[in-house]
Amino acid sequence: MISGFTSVFGHENDFIVLPPGIMRVMRLIPPEVMGEHREIAVKPPNVQ
Repeated sequence: MISGFTSVFGHENDFIVLPPGIMRVMRLIPPEVMGEHREIAVKPPNVQ
């Protein structure tokens, strides 16, 4: 019973802690670099 609760609490903790952490890291990335990589991500892949 306790181990089941602990695993659920661990997943809930990830949903609470990770999004703000990811947003903080994204703010550290210079806007030029973020824009360059967003352009690359939007382009369709080169299929040969």
